[in-house]
Amino acid sequence: MSSKILEMATFHAAGSNRAADVFVDACAILASQGHATALPGQVSLRDGNSTRMLTLRLGTGLEEAGPDSLLLIDENLQTLEGSGRPNPGTRFHAWIYQRHPQVCAIVHTHPPAISAFSMLGIPLPVAHMDACMFHDDCGFLARWPGVPTGDEEGALISQALDGRRTAFLANHGCVCTGQSLQEATPNVRRAWL
Repeated sequence: MSSKILEMATFHAAGSNRAADVFVDACAILASQGHATALPGQVSLRDGNSTRMLTLRLGTGLEEAGPDSLLLIDENLQTLEGSGRPNPGTRFHAWIYQRHPQVCAIVHTHPPAISAFSMLGIPLPVAHMDACMFHDDCGFLARWPGVPTGDEEGALISQALDGRRTAFLANHGCVCTGQSLQEATPNVRRAWL
């Protein structure tokens, strides 16, 4: 796949707004940008105004996303539609959706450059023109408690996003949110630049 910046609807019929199509497109874009080269992280899309979300089945890489790998889950990570279990790391997404009702999509990845920079333990500086969109819009989680499968991690990550769409996670990676995957996906790509 080309390393050029890919736009939504590249892989599906132009104008498709089906949630599954947009979700698969977002995963393909992230994979083409290198977000699947290590631990891929998680992508989720809120199901309307509910506490349910669309995500990938555990063990499915971003580059492998397809209609058969999608799950509809509830806030307790119980599978409502689809086959398989979700990544337990998706638990913190439920915390974000609960604390931030305006958020409809979440992209969490571990891009190599961001992961390396995060080990410095300092907030992401806005020191280049390509990072201007993060001015006053990037939270910072200074203490990473561990694998984000518990409630403590969910509370900390969702709090780091207060008033912001993006959070830089010390010793870990980043999380970007939006009112759509079309908004959240480019933000995580920009954070990596």
